[in-house]
Amino acid sequence: MGIRCVLCLEIDDVEAALAKAMSDGVVVEGKLAEGDGACCSGRTGRVGKVKDPCGFTWLICSPVKKFADVEA
Repeated sequence: MGIRCVLCLEIDDVEAALAKAMSDGVVVEGKLAEGDGACCSGRTGRVGKVKDPCGFTWLICSPVKKFADVEA
């Protein structure tokens, strides 16, 4: 069985990171996802899932959208 680990990388340009990762030999698992709960810890954003040559799974995620403070 072994130990499983999923790593989450937050980056501005998810598509460019996925393209670079593919050129470096990772295997893309599924399509680029977007929406609520798509990324790490259930946050809203875009995420691509890849497996590196060592067998580690990586979630490449867009940053969490920050909202301006609103006065009531």
